Amino acid sequence: MSKLTVLVILLSIILVFTFQNTESVEIVFWPWKITMSKALLSLGAFLFGLILGFIIGSLRKG
Repeated sequence: MSKLTVLVILLSIILVFTFQNTESVEIVFWPWKITMSKALLSLGAFLFGLILGFIIGSLRKG
């Protein structure tokens, strides 16, 4: 499978996920309260994990 095919499939899955999770959720953490869509929350958690994994991986190599 070519890289372009994998990219198109991945972007299609992300697009479907985003359109299916548009309702809002409320997050309460001590004094803070925020309302956002489930898709943004999931994307933020994914990106946070990706960055954290990259940092930890680079610290173990060095």
